[in-house]
Amino acid sequence: MLNGNNGEQPRETIRRYLATGFYKHHLSMYKKRPIYWLFSSGKQRAFQCLVYLHRYHEGTLARMRTEYVIPLQGQIAARIEQQEGDKAKATSTSHRRKLQKEQDDLKKQQAELLTFEEKLKHAADQKISLDLDDGVKVNYGKFGDLLAEAKAITGGKDEE
Repeated sequence: MLNGNNGEQPRETIRRYLATGFYKHHLSMYKKRPIYWLFSSGKQRAFQCLVYLHRYHEGTLARMRTEYVIPLQGQIAARIEQQEGDKAKATSTSHRRKLQKEQDDLKKQQAELLTFEEKLKHAADQKISLDLDDGVKVNYGKFGDLLAEAKAITGGKDEE
């Protein structure tokens, strides 16, 4: 059962669960052989995308890149620029510091997303196909560090 945080709307509760709790629960339920795969840019969580294993095809990564990652890069860049203008207009030092911290976090996400996008482009260009008979462990390994928990699922030591 999902519990909302202080006055959180149901939609926000579900969004938070999908972003933070779902995948961990899913991994334990499927004994580290998930049917939903979490493509993740990394620790900053600039980008995360769940893909259902049986719906994956050779064009999935290219679509993920063009329809989601590239537009997100533009949105983050625009937000950083907006933060710069807001900092100039800020009347208090504490507000300016808060905006600077947000901007620094966005810049970290921007850098992480750029690295992820390059790896994603490389993988998309390879047009990786899956053979369901190979099993989750083998197929998951084909995507390297584009996927969360890759080492734990493929048999290496856990990343986190």
